[in-house]
Amino acid sequence: MTLPDIDGTNTVEVDEINSEAGNLFLVEAGENLTAGNVVYIHLTDGKAYKSDTGTAADIRATGIALETVTSGNDVNVITRGLYTTSGLSANTTYYLGAAGAVSSTRSGVRIGYAESATALYIDIDQDDEAIVGTVKAYLKDFTNIPANNFTAFWNECDGAVYNDSESPLDGQTLPDLNGSVATQRFLRGNAASGGTGGAASHSHSLNTGSGDGISCPPKATPPANTGSASNYPKYYEVVWIIKVK
Repeated sequence: MTLPDIDGTNTVEVDEINSEAGNLFLVEAGENLTAGNVVYIHLTDGKAYKSDTGTAADIRATGIALETVTSGNDVNVITRGLYTTSGLSANTTYYLGAAGAVSSTRSGVRIGYAESATALYIDIDQDDEAIVGTVKAYLKDFTNIPANNFTAFWNECDGAVYNDSESPLDGQTLPDLNGSVATQRFLRGNAASGGTGGAASHSHSLNTGSGDGISCPPKATPPANTGSASNYPKYYEVVWIIKVK
């Protein structure tokens, strides 16, 4: 696509405009890519890979590939601005879909806005700005939360060993904040993180002797304790997630 210059006599290539504005760059493909694929740059090897809502590690985006290339070859990627394609719906916001596609179905990565059936203005928005180690409350099962709302930058606090070479948390056991009653936890402020404490229930002992001035009536058999009960104040359950890269 070309655009007229200010007096309408000459034309300027859109790709040249994007390149000059810093919205276009050349990078090695880490796998086979097709023109129009949404791609991301891997944080370890610096190569371009296909974004995909079907794979947790691939739910992110850097831009759109402009050429079809095989793995190991260079590809131009547009990260912002006008991208010309086909089959869009005018006046529609587009998101990352499956296998490198853009989709009008909402997901955790917004790609841009279609002004017409052929003009997509790329303006990628994804939740990747918080520092690594940030913990957030997430209403995962709230009504109408979009499918594929979770990006590759976050992981549930599930107590599992996190394996991801891109992350500084690679090989570490994440805190288990969402598991069984034994591991579910409220978060409490402190000067240092990682400490634990508290209990899910408690009980009160009853002294049956007279050393404290209290004695039981004859033939009375007092209980050993007053029974256990929940320690919890009123609560609303959330899923805790942690920023991993």
